[in-house]
Amino acid sequence: MQNKMTDLKNHLFEQMENLLDKDVCKDKETTESEIGKTNAMIGLAGQIIEIGRLQVQAVKVANDCNVDYKDMSSMLLLGDDSQEKEVKKAKR
Repeated sequence: MQNKMTDLKNHLFEQMENLLDKDVCKDKETTESEIGKTNAMIGLAGQIIEIGRLQVQAVKVANDCNVDYKDMSSMLLLGDDSQEKEVKKAKR
């Protein structure tokens, strides 16, 4: 599974629409369930955004120290070639 920040944004907006949808939140129990789900999504989204922020910061530090981002820990950059374009953008 390869998710992007746009996927995160779309899921958050979809959940916001669910909270506003009278058919979804038709009773107190369902509304409370949707609110709980929303709070969980907010927490996860915050963590995902923080990971992205850390990755950008790591690339900037590597660039400042003349370290090739490919030499960095795969934990920071997820070791995924599909992110190469995003990393190169961050270097600019």
